[in-house]
Amino acid sequence: MGSSIWDFPFYGEALDSLKIACDGWISFSNVLPCYADSFTCYKNKGLPWLWGPYHLVAPMWDDLMLVDSSAIYFYSNADSAIISYINLHRWSQTGGGPYSFQGILTPDGEITYQYLRIPDSLYSATVGIQNRDGTVGLQVLYIQHALHDSLVVRTKPGWVRVDSCSGWLRPEESKTLNLTFDPLCYPRGIYHADLVIRGWDKNHLLESKIIPLTLCIDTTTSVAWTDAEIPWAVTLPSNYPNPFNSATAIEFTLSKPGQVRVDIFNILGQRVRTLMDGFLTAGRKEVNWDGRGDGGEEVASGIYLYRIKMSGYSESKKMLLLR
Repeated sequence: MGSSIWDFPFYGEALDSLKIACDGWISFSNVLPCYADSFTCYKNKGLPWLWGPYHLVAPMWDDLMLVDSSAIYFYSNADSAIISYINLHRWSQTGGGPYSFQGILTPDGEITYQYLRIPDSLYSATVGIQNRDGTVGLQVLYIQHALHDSLVVRTKPGWVRVDSCSGWLRPEESKTLNLTFDPLCYPRGIYHADLVIRGWDKNHLLESKIIPLTLCIDTTTSVAWTDAEIPWAVTLPSNYPNPFNSATAIEFTLSKPGQVRVDIFNILGQRVRTLMDGFLTAGRKEVNWDGRGDGGEEVASGIYLYRIKMSGYSESKKMLLLR
């Protein structure tokens, strides 16, 4: 069964129609997985799963069937789209059911699963979501008998959105990406995400660029945390490029201001270079190493460690210098 809705934000896309399967799952995609090797969509799997279903929203993906007392209802208005599964039974020799549950979507990207009646544990369901090609997913449960009457499972939308997810750039051309942060539906704490930029030219897939993002929600009332109360949170991705020849960039993100030191060590643990030692404000930072020691001399090819250190925190990662 297919139905139209408003643009629903899902894994960076805006999707306006959905398909409802009687096996307890919903899809925004016309692209169903390959049916080779006797694969069928009623055989639920753990998520993410490369063989689909794609653009998947799964309140209770299982081998289910409709009987005389069963029904599937769809309702949509400006505020929500509701898919109700009523009195579905499990297709097996041992039976199971009837199960009654709902999937509820809202225009801001929130997904809610509500379970009215789960009378037994004979189901083998998958509950979760996954993206358009089965490479990224969120598995809530898989063949775990955790569902019960009056249970609600809610997936909130991401706290950061990008205004443009695709496009073309000519040589030397640049484009500004606008990020919108929405902390209103999240409790106080530190939240991390990666902005992944993938690109390709006419002949090659380019190396992905990963930009770490950190959101610190310091208050849910009119009283803010002091700097001392904010916990340290540091995002330290791999240096780029790695391996490198002449220079490499080391990026990191701080949740709060403080004294920070970044050192380079050789494989024997001997310090080669101090890239910085000083006070930094919170946010994304970058330091560069040109493959030289403190005295300006070029160091030999090999494996080196870079370490970021601050009060109560220290982390090191490897990099490879090739002359």
